[in-house]
Amino acid sequence: MKLKTVQRSLLPLGVTMGVVLAERLSSWFKPWLTQPGAAVLFSVVVIAASIELVKVFAETLFDHSRLLRRALLGDQYLEGTWFDIMRVAGKPSEVGLSWLSYEDWELRYAGEDYDLKCDANNAELAMTHRFPYTAEKIVYLKDNKLLYKYTADRSDRDDLEIAGYGELQFHPGEHGIPTRHSGHYYRPEGGGVFRKISFEGFRLDEKRERECLQRLNNPETRKDAMRQLLQRFGG
Repeated sequence: MKLKTVQRSLLPLGVTMGVVLAERLSSWFKPWLTQPGAAVLFSVVVIAASIELVKVFAETLFDHSRLLRRALLGDQYLEGTWFDIMRVAGKPSEVGLSWLSYEDWELRYAGEDYDLKCDANNAELAMTHRFPYTAEKIVYLKDNKLLYKYTADRSDRDDLEIAGYGELQFHPGEHGIPTRHSGHYYRPEGGGVFRKISFEGFRLDEKRERECLQRLNNPETRKDAMRQLLQRFGG
């Protein structure tokens, strides 16, 4: 995974900077480094400090620059807001929003799903129940596939919190960066039985979908925005 490659490259970079810095500082502090082994110890301390400084600087820069993350990760750049459609027997059963982000050199995955049961008048998709979830123990495989375990809150069940597992396959868009994903997860139904739920997701572009994202971030307009997204992507 490119994220781990970037992280691993920080060690040799920090060592190189530390060696150069240690040589210069040693020449400046030479009159005070007269004890046996003092110069070596000084160099070790400078190199160790340089490694930590490089790590802190790189992590801060990586966390605060979305443009940098996109440039470094390329076709493995997964960050963003995704609109998901869950299907049972080929028909939409739930819709959801999922968020992929990076924190402390790790990929984070979380979201929330809504049921698609109609209201009493059978007039619209009521989305009565909300099911937030968080992925844990994410394993990244080659070809942009993720395996994960998750925990979710189910307000439509007696056992409010459940745990299951699933997988995501990301598909590249026009410029190589993934714009769609597909996959499935397994939901416990009791008695050791798991139900397979298939789904597909669509990345929402931050520039072109700015108004839609604003509506999704507002609890008062979120459901209407999701209904419109279902009409757009659910065909």
